[in-house]
Amino acid sequence: MTARAELRARYEAEGYLCPLEGLSQEEAVAACERLQALLGGRAILPPAQRFNPHLLLGWVAEIATDARILDRVEDVLGTDILVWRTSFFLKSAGSPSFVAWHQDSAYWGLDGRNVATAWVALSDSLEANGCVRVLPGSHREPELPHVLDTSESNLLVRGQRIAVVVPDERTRPLELRAGQFSLHNVGLAHGSGPNRSASPRLGLAIRYLAPEVRPRYGRHGAALARGHDLFGHFLLEPFATGDAAASSRVHGASLRRYAGELVASAWRESKLDALSLLTRLALRPGTWRTLLLLAARPWGRAAPRSRP
Repeated sequence: MTARAELRARYEAEGYLCPLEGLSQEEAVAACERLQALLGGRAILPPAQRFNPHLLLGWVAEIATDARILDRVEDVLGTDILVWRTSFFLKSAGSPSFVAWHQDSAYWGLDGRNVATAWVALSDSLEANGCVRVLPGSHREPELPHVLDTSESNLLVRGQRIAVVVPDERTRPLELRAGQFSLHNVGLAHGSGPNRSASPRLGLAIRYLAPEVRPRYGRHGAALARGHDLFGHFLLEPFATGDAAASSRVHGASLRRYAGELVASAWRESKLDALSLLTRLALRPGTWRTLLLLAARPWGRAAPRSRP
């Protein structure tokens, strides 16, 4: 069995790969410095900077399209790869912030499981500072029930969490050195605890998918990272370039689409969930812009069907 086949078999059995070699230590330090400059002394980024930074910042686009990362993504998804979304996950030293146990497949509104997240550690990500934990093999089992969590410390935008107890003895921590990354399947149950250390935990999550995957609702955007898109299920977005004004326009349009999709999908699933989501956004700091964007876009436009 080739090395690629072994990785693929392990990924299919366990639902994740970790650790994988990505950026060098020097590149990770440089990325951390850029991110700290973006934070400007704040503990969190506003939604407009946290969501899809690969469309806004050239250095994030470079990470998302780095061959060292894409080669491993190709091992599990195939030769045609789209970047669907990216997001910073930040926990300052001593932060109570956590990511509740959840499965991305339960809320992302995608038809198809050929979707993987690369979690790139920009600083060391360890058990002490709240690294990602996973429930191996859970992607091969029936999807677990979820509820919306009211905790303000839950970093998930919706606040979702698995509604049953996840047995700690069955979970594994995905510890990473700065520059390394992990890959996990869209159906894998995962979460992360608070940062109990004196060091920040800074990471970038990159959501990759194969072009045959399609959104259930709305017209999602995605950027072509490798290969070809022969399906046309997604509106192709350009990665950030040296033209800051053009990148800002692309990013703003993407944020507006996402804001509309977020509430529209919640509304279709449950009117109560949609109202809970709006209330959650209203109470969280720095989300007024998101609420304005939600109000500005009509809900519920279906994605047009495309021929392969």
